[in-house]
Amino acid sequence: MSTIVLVQKDTNRHTEIVRELTAIGVERVLVLSLEAFLSRTDPESVDGILLDRGESLGTFFQIVQSVGGGPPIPIILLMERRDEHGGRDCLTGVMLQPFCDLRFASLFKEAVFHIRDFCAVCEENQRLKEEVLERKIIERAKWILVKQEGLSEDNAYRRIRAESMKKRRSMKDVAIDILARSGEFGEDLMYREHETGEKGLPGNRR
Repeated sequence: MSTIVLVQKDTNRHTEIVRELTAIGVERVLVLSLEAFLSRTDPESVDGILLDRGESLGTFFQIVQSVGGGPPIPIILLMERRDEHGGRDCLTGVMLQPFCDLRFASLFKEAVFHIRDFCAVCEENQRLKEEVLERKIIERAKWILVKQEGLSEDNAYRRIRAESMKKRRSMKDVAIDILARSGEFGEDLMYREHETGEKGLPGNRR
């Protein structure tokens, strides 16, 4: 284990932690403030990142975003003690227990799995949100075809699907075109629910 980054608000308060890291075989410790960590122009490869006690979960998310698309880097939030509330807040790959009790190498491996699980959950949640929004858009387009062209719901759905296959476009894109032609679908409407919290589409809101 060669290089560990220790992110601290007070970069002068690190002697004890650096001593512990050195004792378990870490060759180099980079002690940085959050601002210094995020502003690195040429970040070097590190084996893990430690957040000192007192850093917030928001700091963790900023660091995860800055690390980017490489393999997950273990990130451990150092806390005074393990507690139920902290555990709930840090199920995203942050291990909570006294620093002096860390079995560092095994904890890093465990943190990697937690981070991968967290990323997978985030991706699945985003996929489900997109699927729900797509269904709402298609349902709204079906309603327009039923209203304007007198089609049954089944035939309206078949019309959208047939046009999707013919034009080699997604059913959602075809539905957006139908709504746009009807004058009931603004360019930004598909994002409005996420931005404003409004539920459903015009004419189909609960």
